[in-house]
Amino acid sequence: MPIWPFNKESDEDKALKAAQKASIAALELGDIPLMARKRLTEQVASGTEFFSSTLSTNAYLLSKEAGYQILGTVMGSAFMRMPFNIMTASGEMTVVSHNRKEARRLAIARLCKEAEVLGAHGVIGVEVSEGNSDWGFDITEFTAQGTAIRIPDGKFLQQSKHIPFTSTLSGQEFWRLFEDGYWPMGIVAGNSSHFEYCNSQTQMLTASLFGGFSNQEITQYSQAFTECRRTAMNRLILEVGMLGADGAVDMTLDYQLKPYHVESNRARYMHFIFHFNVLGTAVIYRPDGMRRKRASGLVMIDLAGSGRRSLTMDEPVDNLAQNKFDDADALE
Repeated sequence: MPIWPFNKESDEDKALKAAQKASIAALELGDIPLMARKRLTEQVASGTEFFSSTLSTNAYLLSKEAGYQILGTVMGSAFMRMPFNIMTASGEMTVVSHNRKEARRLAIARLCKEAEVLGAHGVIGVEVSEGNSDWGFDITEFTAQGTAIRIPDGKFLQQSKHIPFTSTLSGQEFWRLFEDGYWPMGIVAGNSSHFEYCNSQTQMLTASLFGGFSNQEITQYSQAFTECRRTAMNRLILEVGMLGADGAVDMTLDYQLKPYHVESNRARYMHFIFHFNVLGTAVIYRPDGMRRKRASGLVMIDLAGSGRRSLTMDEPVDNLAQNKFDDADALE
């Protein structure tokens, strides 16, 4: 018999710990937490038409008019610890770049898993956000959320290898893309984290005593930012090619500039950390090759009496007909 019986673990605590352990194991295997799967499974089994959506009112109404079935909001997230150590030379922070890419990939993959449980064909209006936790300096969170949908008469979707698809397009944008004969294959992204070590020339330019009397470009920082952006864009293009897509639309560019101040030998250095992210939706011509047939435009003139409108003239029509106005009036 324990000396402190009040410290005995209750059955409820044991069940909670077991559920947490099972959820961690599921995440390690690429699945979603048990509570999330249970919630979504119960929603499907209930057979109700209740839903939630991240779409705007206009986008939702247009999606319904197009026949898409709104299933609900799906979400994925990942916390990643990214320890940072000061570098002694300029260059890409490869470990940080990889960790940020992996955190984003996990968040989108878990969003897709939730969509699968709902039986969705895809997720539209996906927003991928990044946030730093206040309780951890080197911990970053990536979150992806969107609206899961089903496509009416989606037999042609069997030809697609990317179901459920993910797309950053809104309901209206997705409808226009779909009607014009294209199909989203998935979200593509590229990122790069770069550390730029302040050299002696840059230090002279940024010092108030030597560099504060003239306007000059700090070429070292400009070149570093350009290199960081180029690397991120190349990685996005690579992902587009790996999917076999025709291109990417709805591109968003995001970057962060973080100064890193260091003082040595009574001199103050300002190194820079660049984080560059680019995100978009890879598209391809629809697997069935179908597109909406557009009707040619027609010009219509209302000849009915109701279409006539009275006009008020500043000058009598007879005067205008006889050209009874001077040149100044004509110029006006």
